[in-house]
Amino acid sequence: GLLWRIKDPLPIDKSNSFHGTLQDADGLIISQPPVEYPVEAKPDAQPNIKIRRPAKDATVTPVAKPIVTFDVRDDYGVRQVWLVFHVQRKGQPEPEGQALKFDHRIELLKEFPKGQDHRVMEEAKFAWDLEPLKLEPEDQVLFRLEADDDCETNNLPPTTRRRTRGGEGEEGGAAPAAEDKGPFYACSTDLKFTVVTKEEKALEIQTEIARLFEQIRGMKDTQEDLKKKTRDLINELQKQLEQMK
Repeated sequence: GLLWRIKDPLPIDKSNSFHGTLQDADGLIISQPPVEYPVEAKPDAQPNIKIRRPAKDATVTPVAKPIVTFDVRDDYGVRQVWLVFHVQRKGQPEPEGQALKFDHRIELLKEFPKGQDHRVMEEAKFAWDLEPLKLEPEDQVLFRLEADDDCETNNLPPTTRRRTRGGEGEEGGAAPAAEDKGPFYACSTDLKFTVVTKEEKALEIQTEIARLFEQIRGMKDTQEDLKKKTRDLINELQKQLEQMK
């Protein structure tokens, strides 16, 4: 058989069907009714990307290597995922009530072949080395993830406002400022790392360990109390059973 390709892109904006007609060198056309092949047009949805861990704002040391774990889904396949971030240096005011400026971008899927079918990636991990950023205590790193499915229609500015720290807005979209240019990709929730010293981080971890220990001890005391009540109930039922004999 022969493999035929359409030379120019054929836009599909609604469901329809197509058929082929054969004609030989003498001008004879196939006399049988053509076979119709249906084409179902489905709009290409934006990717959906979510950061699993860290689940909330956290503290880090200047040389930390936090693990960012995320899920990303798309109906036809994801082309690229970026970690985008902005370093807020000590003493600089945090932007309030406006879209955050993320001026650094890291590709997380550098070896991701274009066109390969990757519709679902669960618990993908990225080890983020913060040491090259030359961070100091009290600096802040504001970040999120962005995803692209290589569909120009999905790169248009969304109609809803992107989540802003301290301002109004909705997660997952952005109302671009007048000076903003370029595509606007689907994004995750914004998160923040606050930089602390090694000593402060060690104290934070020790405090968390102590809190968990107290929680475990409380659970143990609750279990012991439940065991005692259960034994007392069993003894009471056994006494009632003896009295019935």
